[in-house]
Amino acid sequence: MNAAYDVAGIDSLLVFWPEKLVDLSHRVSAPGNVNARKTADDASLLVGEVIRGHSHEAAVVVVGQVQDFDADYVSHEVKPIGLSVVGRISFPGSSSGMRSRASIKLQDGSVWLSMLRSRSQGHPPAVESVLFAGEVLSNGHANDDYASSQPASCGVKVIAYSVPNARMLQYFALESLRLAPVSGMKLVSTASALLVPDVQLSAYSRLLATNAAPSKLENKFLQLLMLDPLLWQSFRSVSPHQRQLHRGTALRRAVELINRLSAQHARLAASPALKNINGASNGVLSRPQSDSRPGLLARLCDSVTLLALALQGVLQRPLYTAREHTVMIDGVVRRRPGSKPTSFSLTSVSASARQLDVRISQLVVAPRLASRLRYLRKQQKLPIDEIAAPYIGLWNAVWLIANDIILGYAASVLLLQYRTELAQLSRSLSERYLLESVLWLLSWLENWPAGLKLNTELSLFFSDAYSSLTMAWHAQGLAHVVARLDTVIAAIALTGRFMGVTMVLCMVQDLVSVCTLHITIFYTLSFRTMRAFVYVLSSLFDVFRGKKRNALRGGRLDNASYELDQLLLGTLLFTLVAFLFPTVYVYYLAFGLLRFGVVAFEAGVVETCLALLNHLPLFALMLRVKDPHRLPSGVWLQKIKAPAEEDAYGDAHTLPTGRFRLRCRPLAVGDIFEGYAQHVAGLFEVPSMLLRCIFGRSLRPPPS
Repeated sequence: MNAAYDVAGIDSLLVFWPEKLVDLSHRVSAPGNVNARKTADDASLLVGEVIRGHSHEAAVVVVGQVQDFDADYVSHEVKPIGLSVVGRISFPGSSSGMRSRASIKLQDGSVWLSMLRSRSQGHPPAVESVLFAGEVLSNGHANDDYASSQPASCGVKVIAYSVPNARMLQYFALESLRLAPVSGMKLVSTASALLVPDVQLSAYSRLLATNAAPSKLENKFLQLLMLDPLLWQSFRSVSPHQRQLHRGTALRRAVELINRLSAQHARLAASPALKNINGASNGVLSRPQSDSRPGLLARLCDSVTLLALALQGVLQRPLYTAREHTVMIDGVVRRRPGSKPTSFSLTSVSASARQLDVRISQLVVAPRLASRLRYLRKQQKLPIDEIAAPYIGLWNAVWLIANDIILGYAASVLLLQYRTELAQLSRSLSERYLLESVLWLLSWLENWPAGLKLNTELSLFFSDAYSSLTMAWHAQGLAHVVARLDTVIAAIALTGRFMGVTMVLCMVQDLVSVCTLHITIFYTLSFRTMRAFVYVLSSLFDVFRGKKRNALRGGRLDNASYELDQLLLGTLLFTLVAFLFPTVYVYYLAFGLLRFGVVAFEAGVVETCLALLNHLPLFALMLRVKDPHRLPSGVWLQKIKAPAEEDAYGDAHTLPTGRFRLRCRPLAVGDIFEGYAQHVAGLFEVPSMLLRCIFGRSLRPPPS
């Protein structure tokens, strides 16, 4: 701390007191050293750090204690580990507790606490007096006469806390832990930076910033993976100028210091040879050293990675790209507003290909991500609160994969055991519902369904065309699939044994899509025909109103004048299309409802099960029950009643002190599922899909 305290302006002092002080006597004990000058009393020096916040607040984080050596000597010995002497503690009635303030030599901007030990177990000590050094006088100059420093008249609050276990990734946090930005597939997509060579990280970062707009947390996680210290620091919260700090900054900085020191707590008490505590936060983040793996194993891992990436490239490679919709404006071909070229790949048409793409991404990214996070955790390169979310996301994915494979093995055993019965049941259902029911539906629509009089010629045309296509599809495609259902079920079972029950669900979905291909084709033809009729009716209706669409103004409706022959032709066409529209709509609605049943099964059943198996936060839920301190959502202060024995001396020799205990507020179960609704969105879309089908819209809206 470089700035001096304005003692007159300080009205709040927070003293953070651990349940167990670290004994640092072994760090400053020097037998025979004349500078030690140990006193013969029962007092101890308090070692910690003073934190400056708002101009009217300050905080002291007490870490350990040292037997009463000379204060200047102790300060010199603990300075290399980032700590300083912040006061003295003794038992009530001890002579050392009433030591003259004139003998205390403080550093500028520091705080000296005189505290009395509490004889009650679990109670924080009482504060006898508080001194601030470097008092700012009325002339604006700091007071360097430390012997004349006056006791501070400010509110003192002693906050007891349990040191979080850094090995178990416990920490305090003032904000809720957010798992959504680095969980599920977002974790895999963001962690793809691990596959970029180190020499290309800067170019990759610039390319990502140009072509994408990830959230702040995703950006921070990306820089964590890339281990670029300059970019990482830019995403860290930068403290504003000291004169602009808001209230509560001292509390926030104290909590950050407690989290940082918790990782060094055990080493402070055990080993004197310790690196600078602040080195992890002030030093440059270095990259993890390469493993000393044998050359053959390294080449094998690289070969597997390249093979997996090549297979992933094949799955994502566009097989067909639809032509862009263009318009001619002033002799120049321009792209129609709002239209985008549609590309079809295996991952866009096959659920099995999508799931395989997910597993390949996890296979390539997860080992590298686990190694990187383990390095950051062991070397303490970053605070625990920055590693917690990706760490939970990684091991949640690993746990889900293990459960997926276990369930897949069980499903494969059941499929192989009952494959004959399942194949027979599937044959009867496919023959009944995919052939006979479709032919019966077409025959019913041909003969005025429910008393609705349709256009006979157009109805016969649709019925004959769809019946012929159904018979052709059954003879040339569906019959071959149905005849080999035993082999198909066995293949699905063997695949699920090695790739999990998610692949079983995806292959079942693909099998249903293949068997209902004729229904998909009928729905597409009916939908396109119905939309064309709606467009023609809308355009002809504009003719009656004397309007027309202006293509150069984004489809704006303008006034227009038509000749008599144009109005007559428009009337004839409108009448013809209006009387044919009920027949077109009935056939569309029939196949639309059939297609809705297939899509509802895929979205409401298969996709929901895949979301549960691929994204369910099992690991976070387990931590919520087993160790809530790893999922903090804030802190709260529990008031502690003063012990009864302090009444004998507290009124005369101690300051009025508020006693509190710092508690961690665990993350709510609802917050653990933050962002999970997008994974099960298909289940909630089922009612809206039915309405879209009735009103002649696409069952599932195109992605934005």
